[in-house]
Amino acid sequence: MIYATTEKVVAAWLTSLPGITTAMVDFQLPEPDDAGNVSWASTGFITPYGVGGKPDIYVPVARPVVGVKCWFVDPNTGRPPWQKAANLAETVRAGCFTDPGEVFLTLPTATQNARLMQVYMLTEPRRTFNDTGDYACVDLELQMHWCVAN
Repeated sequence: MIYATTEKVVAAWLTSLPGITTAMVDFQLPEPDDAGNVSWASTGFITPYGVGGKPDIYVPVARPVVGVKCWFVDPNTGRPPWQKAANLAETVRAGCFTDPGEVFLTLPTATQNARLMQVYMLTEPRRTFNDTGDYACVDLELQMHWCVAN
């Protein structure tokens, strides 16, 4: 059995949002190629990560807090494209308000699937200034409520 996890659920939810593809989401930012080219420069990239949360002690519902880093880079200017990274974060915000309710998520890297009952923002998107050179990173935190779907 390969279990559903919060990381797998948040990644599946993010890639279900309009304009976000599976090639744009992973838990680590891809390295530039040998020539220094960044494969995601035209689309942006999202790295979700766990922050914490409090599991329910009686009901098998996960209630994690997850962080979402929205990245953009313009390798031609040397300046961080803050507005593009912020727009990617706003795509995530819009996803919190446009989901019609519970969402069934197929988890490609697990034998279990998930039922996502709720996602909402806990913090406003904010710039992260410890990023590398011309990389713009906008960070936000979400609260999720999900369970395994049989």
